[in-house]
Amino acid sequence: AKPLQVSLSAGDILCELEACHTGLGETERAEECMRRAMGDAMPIRPENIARLAWSRYQLSGDGDSTLEQLTACLKRNGVRRKTQAEVHAMLGRVYLDRREWVNAETHLGLSCAREPTVLNTWLALGELYSATDRDDMSMRALQRCTELDPEASGAWGLMARMYEKHRQTSRAMQIFNNHMDPEDPAVQLRRNHILHAAALTLQRVFRGRQARKLVARIRGMRQVARNYGTRLQQWEVATLNSKAGLVLHSKLAHRAEFGDMPLARDRGRPGAGFGRKPLGSSFF
Repeated sequence: AKPLQVSLSAGDILCELEACHTGLGETERAEECMRRAMGDAMPIRPENIARLAWSRYQLSGDGDSTLEQLTACLKRNGVRRKTQAEVHAMLGRVYLDRREWVNAETHLGLSCAREPTVLNTWLALGELYSATDRDDMSMRALQRCTELDPEASGAWGLMARMYEKHRQTSRAMQIFNNHMDPEDPAVQLRRNHILHAAALTLQRVFRGRQARKLVARIRGMRQVARNYGTRLQQWEVATLNSKAGLVLHSKLAHRAEFGDMPLARDRGRPGAGFGRKPLGSSFF
């Protein structure tokens, strides 16, 4: 056996305990093990060094030191391919947070080449492609992420936001109802936003239909009077014109009443209502 594989330090043992507690859902004990690992001797195994560096990055947000430590892990000998893939995924995430798209895509691609079953790689790729307006590629990456883990709420949430962006609110509602926590305040807010926007659309369509029916009836009455050679009385003409004016007045009043509401303003933005699929897209 290689010395690198059999040697352990206190930091390695604490990192392994942290992984066990995380798998059992004991978050507090896992965090305690990681805090103790940060204060004790540094671990020896590359995978534990990378995990410890990632934990420090999540706490402090110091990207420069994290990049340095993760890059040093890749330069060590005897690193397994899966460990290399996980380290490249961490590097891609750090570069993604720094908005360095090229470096992020490079490391995420290397992670997929080393091991195509790393969940965080596909989630980070979905976020990267979404941030760079490559929605089709983002949706493919997110679907791969949900295939690896059907409970990946981050991937489902991003997919729902993309469906809203492309005005496919029915698919977004399906994700909210079937794959997201209904008690989550953010999910409830997005669902209420979609339902409110749909109600505004239905109300506008109904009022428009009523206005068109009234205008058609007024035109029909005038046409009948013209065909039969009779003339409408002056009070009848005034009544018809007043009805048409009321229709126009009601439409203007509706705009004045609901035009300043946030959801009404959002109607012109992508993802605020129902619409057709744009051309040239396999998902949208």
